[in-house]
Amino acid sequence: MTHPSLETAYRRLGIQELPGGGIRFVKGKTVKNNAGQVLKGYDIPEYNLKTIYQFDIEQKAKGRSVTNRTHYLYVAAKLCEQIHKPLLEMTEDDLKKYVGWINERDLSHTTKQNYKVYLLTLFRRLLKTRDIPPQ
Repeated sequence: MTHPSLETAYRRLGIQELPGGGIRFVKGKTVKNNAGQVLKGYDIPEYNLKTIYQFDIEQKAKGRSVTNRTHYLYVAAKLCEQIHKPLLEMTEDDLKKYVGWINERDLSHTTKQNYKVYLLTLFRRLLKTRDIPPQ
């Protein structure tokens, strides 16, 4: 459920919130929707999907925009395609390999830097998860 003042702003702008966290302009144009739609088409093992979904829920709770969360999901999906192991078991060498892959891509310097920031944020969260003993 959206904050009441945000609901008012949405109504004024003609925006409707969709189940799963996406938004839709009442005129029918859908903007990036939930994590399942963003990750559709990527070959991500089930054990990584759970971790990525949890991360997305946390980012939504922190108030990250749909666009920002979409970028996090994209970086996580590409990481899973490049490094074939559970996110919680990835090492520094795995991350260096992925950053090398980012650097080799034909992207602007700013886009590369943004991907690295998204990756850093994702792994700070994963390291916190890894340090918590199982209950």
